[in-house]
Amino acid sequence: MVTVNIPTDSGFTHILFNLAAQGYSHIKAVYSGYGDSGDVEDIYAIKRGGVNSMDEEWVNTVDDIENYQDEIGRGSDLFHAIANNVTEQLLNNLDDWWNNDGGGGTLWVSTDDAQYVCEHYVTIVTYDREDSVATGTFRD
Repeated sequence: MVTVNIPTDSGFTHILFNLAAQGYSHIKAVYSGYGDSGDVEDIYAIKRGGVNSMDEEWVNTVDDIENYQDEIGRGSDLFHAIANNVTEQLLNNLDDWWNNDGGGGTLWVSTDDAQYVCEHYVTIVTYDREDSVATGTFRD
């Protein structure tokens, strides 16, 4: 579990850069929803060496990524600050993943430059699945 003391009220990129200074190269946020609600369920800080590359459509991790990720506790201020920022800046603008039959995905954010890759899916009412990818840079 990540226990570093990071001020969470000074902006999202500041949080990312503080995690980078602590030896983490990425954060991974797992989210899902259905019906009329959705939520970020888990957030992990990924140690340097856990992600081989991150391009516009794919995140290449080491095979034993579990050995490189530290969980950010769900009840912590850090978890809430990250979840709120990624929800407001990205997830609320993606395909309707929290309604009807739901959807979700995994969001990867680089702590070095705030670039992200979001491996996102929406379940269509016909029970087909539609995948999409979103990329960009987070701001404060």
